Amino acid sequence: NKTDYDFATTTPTSAKPRGRIQYSNTQIATINMIIPIRCFSCGKVIADLYERYVELIGTVQENGDTISDGDAMDQLGLNRYCCRRMMLTHVDLIEKLLRYNPAERDIIKSGQR
Repeated sequence: NKTDYDFATTTPTSAKPRGRIQYSNTQIATINMIIPIRCFSCGKVIADLYERYVELIGTVQENGDTISDGDAMDQLGLNRYCCRRMMLTHVDLIEKLLRYNPAERDIIKSGQR
């Protein structure tokens, strides 16, 4: 019986797993993302906004255009330049880091991913 766990809460999660680490045959822990929890300059909590930010950027409006980065940050209430910088310059490194996990390397080499 395999269950996905969120590292922060150790409870089952319904979020799409970004990467997986297998500790044993019965438990798989998911890594959702590695993003800064707080803005480095002002200290505002921004980690909870990143997934919504990515979803907003990917949505298509009725006229066929996508939402710009600035409009997405405005909708999320990110008005300070320092917080906006944190969202714009974040690079999601989880896929690159997972290549160093032996279990993930085997999955990548076998072509399952």
